[in-house]
Amino acid sequence: MKKNQFLILLMFLCLALIGFAKPKNGSLILKSADSMDNIMVGGNLISELKGHVVFEYDDAVIHSDYAKWWRSEGMVNFSNHVVLSRPQQTLNADFLHYERDKKLCTANGNLLFIDRDKRLRLTGQQGFYNLQTRYFWVQGNPYLVQRDSTARDSLTIRGTTMTYTDSTKSATVVDNVIIRKGDLNAVGQRAYYFSQRQRANLRVNPHITYKTNTLTGDSVDLIFKQDTLRGVSVKGNSDGRYRENSKGDTLVTTIAGDSMYMSMTDSGAVDSIHVFRDVKGTYYNIRSAAQVNEASGKTMTLSFNKQGNVDRATIWGNAKSTYYVDEQDGSGKTIATGDTIRVSFADGKARRIRLTGSVRGSYIPTVSDTLKSSAPKQAVKPR
Repeated sequence: MKKNQFLILLMFLCLALIGFAKPKNGSLILKSADSMDNIMVGGNLISELKGHVVFEYDDAVIHSDYAKWWRSEGMVNFSNHVVLSRPQQTLNADFLHYERDKKLCTANGNLLFIDRDKRLRLTGQQGFYNLQTRYFWVQGNPYLVQRDSTARDSLTIRGTTMTYTDSTKSATVVDNVIIRKGDLNAVGQRAYYFSQRQRANLRVNPHITYKTNTLTGDSVDLIFKQDTLRGVSVKGNSDGRYRENSKGDTLVTTIAGDSMYMSMTDSGAVDSIHVFRDVKGTYYNIRSAAQVNEASGKTMTLSFNKQGNVDRATIWGNAKSTYYVDEQDGSGKTIATGDTIRVSFADGKARRIRLTGSVRGSYIPTVSDTLKSSAPKQAVKPR
């Protein structure tokens, strides 16, 4: 009897020593714990660990205050102050379940993932983390924050579910996507964010609002440089609307085409908008909504001044335009066609129109100006 008891004790001692053995690549190894109780259930050894529990897996270290380890099945439940740490990364959770065969950690409750190298934080309530591929899946109001290096406006991303792949430093967000940064507000049903490339791609019903601009299309790409929005690329059924204020007037510009690119200055102001293929645009003052300036062609570029107002418009390829002019010597409507049309604006009005290549045009004065020019001159009375 004493011999059997000694053998059982020896077996537990060997298993305990195995638990604290030298780590092997791809294995979860127990490094320390304040106390360990072992029991045999159905031929399986189960270890209950308490106080300063530490496991290692390659370069990952898992800390907790409590853990239950099913040794033969290769499963561990971690709870109470769970922290999984790697170089430059940490994952905090209320509870963590590890499966040896899948190299998978299932996390629940107050998830906080931090990538210090990329200044990135990701929170949620439930998630899966693969220790081998470093693929992280999160749901339960996932929220990603990319901190601005200049500590100005951080980029934030919300959605229904979110994944983060460490190898590519990229996140995929699905359903009810919201991306915000400063004056930028972008929504859609799917988004891909690449932190190293500083680029966000929105798909499925994307809608962008930037200051007074709105952009929509089949797909939208947001391009950042040094944490500042520098460009917006819209492909497929692109449509844009821009509002500006000039000397108390509200001016509206609309543009539609197959694709569009909006370029930004270093300060975040709109520098230019380029529209391609089957372009149609309008420009008008809300006070004079009946006088809508129109232009169409194959390609169009709108240039903006430092005040953020439309300064010039250039249309190429079968260009057509209808612009209202208002001068001291009269006002009217100019209808013109040509290979290229260049229009200069000032105070929200077309001031100069230049056409080149196969030019055709006509000028129609307003009714009041026509009546003035045709009215009989008053006779001068003799003295």
